[in-house]
Amino acid sequence: MGIISILGLAALIIMLMQFLTIRKFKKLFNDLSIAFAQDKNLDYVALVDWIIRSRELFKQGPSKATVHLISEYINGLFAESVVFIHVTNKKETADKILKEGFKYSEDFFKSSEEISFSPFDLTYKLQIYKHYGNYVMVICIPKELYYGAKISGIKSDRDTFVDYGISEYNPDDKLCYTMSNRFVRGYVDIANKQIVENELFKT
Repeated sequence: MGIISILGLAALIIMLMQFLTIRKFKKLFNDLSIAFAQDKNLDYVALVDWIIRSRELFKQGPSKATVHLISEYINGLFAESVVFIHVTNKKETADKILKEGFKYSEDFFKSSEEISFSPFDLTYKLQIYKHYGNYVMVICIPKELYYGAKISGIKSDRDTFVDYGISEYNPDDKLCYTMSNRFVRGYVDIANKQIVENELFKT
């Protein structure tokens, strides 16, 4: 009877250890998903693949100096804002966005990419958009406005950024939406390693 009790207790301890290991593994998986891919719905294989591709891009993509420069520029913004980048190939276009706001047609998310605090995420997205130019616009939307508009957008087919004062609708223009320049922090000139601030930026 004593041996059976000891074996039973040992089995319970093993099961508890396995449970704690699995729980720890799931937490690690979720943390990695957020840090690398901002997505908790990835399966394990997809996450590993994403991390491997990110590491390769980190090696052969934008220089570490470029990633560091942009990371330092945007790191303080994540507490209060959702941060996006838009890449353009002309300084004139970048300067025009600072003065007039960011123009887009139909879907803001087709012409910009949300950025997380992870340097791997930034590296990956800079690699994707490297052929679009050397001027990386930084757009910051306060979280309360962004998530309010996003929730409203679930029930609507139109751009709810207009309802929240983030963008204006211009039906006569080809690029029919203009995001206010107060949400444009500035831009980074990758080629010259320079940051150009927007004096009209307000969070």
